Amino acid sequence: MLIPIVHQILANPEGNHHFPEWLGMSDLKVLCPVWEAAYYVCRRLIGWTDVGKGLQWFYQNELQTLSDPRLKLLKSIWNRGNHLSMFAMWAWTQPINRDPNTFRGEEFYRQFIQEFPSDIAQGPYWGGTNPLHIGHCLGGGWLSTHLPSDELDVRENLLSNKESRRATLILDHFRPWPEALQSAGRLLPNLGNQSWYVDVIVKPIGWLGTFRQSRVTKIWFQGKHRIHEPMPLT
Repeated sequence: MLIPIVHQILANPEGNHHFPEWLGMSDLKVLCPVWEAAYYVCRRLIGWTDVGKGLQWFYQNELQTLSDPRLKLLKSIWNRGNHLSMFAMWAWTQPINRDPNTFRGEEFYRQFIQEFPSDIAQGPYWGGTNPLHIGHCLGGGWLSTHLPSDELDVRENLLSNKESRRATLILDHFRPWPEALQSAGRLLPNLGNQSWYVDVIVKPIGWLGTFRQSRVTKIWFQGKHRIHEPMPLT
């Protein structure tokens, strides 16, 4: 699993944490966690409910990162050799994203085919309805939106200060953190039109980052809201 490394790189960009080399690999045991981690960054950290539309916005704005560490990571790790386009093509062709408004331009597709012919070993795009095998690692539990969490345990491990609007959630295990964060949000006092900033810490891994809940999408996310809920660049 590469997801903890993603958090460690984001928490300490100048540290010694390195994402393993994967370009040119054909082993699914290597590639599956790579694309799983890309989906995790988009879905769990940026908080895109529709990853395809989020990537559409990213490409339409020429992969500008807006100084966002998560977009920078997507570009630096997964766009080596323009491989992020594989992930974009996967996202745009999934059943959940088959929306007439979702971008699947012919020009982008032609460029994709030219860059990644079907006979190259490192191109896992071809084969089956889920060619990048996202959701297969560890039973797909890392992507689930309904992971179990004990609300009493969350209450006992949630520290908050209403005046500063800061809270800290400390967890023993990694898997249930998204649902635990949802539980924490229900337990924190209502701030009206203001947001809580919640630091999530998982003991085996460390700091997962600071999250806030969008009043528009109701999703917990990191970074700027105009990236979480993509807005056209002016």
